[in-house]
Amino acid sequence: MKERRQNVRVHPAADYDIVVEYVSGMVSVRLQVLDIAIGGLGLIVDELFVGSAIGAPLPLRITFPGAPKFETTAEVRHCSREPGGKCGVALPNLTEDERTHLHRAVAELQERGHSA
Repeated sequence: MKERRQNVRVHPAADYDIVVEYVSGMVSVRLQVLDIAIGGLGLIVDELFVGSAIGAPLPLRITFPGAPKFETTAEVRHCSREPGGKCGVALPNLTEDERTHLHRAVAELQERGHSA
């Protein structure tokens, strides 16, 4: 099988907390992050967005260590039809500052040896 990923992926670390929340109206649910890359995130599927279609928008609030939290709309790349499954999302709408924080987080975790 051909590898399709274009960016290095890293796993989060207990001492480098990256907070990703699904946000819909008044509802906010913290999601488990499987991996992080410059292009997007690997997440555990929550029942609120289980089975989301490819290309569907996914409203997220993200906080990287040492950076202010921000909201963005991710784009679903694949999503399990079962809660607890895997979901991959792209982050095409980041501002320059938000992308810089993402780059720093990936670089920090890669330097710590957390490559996926």
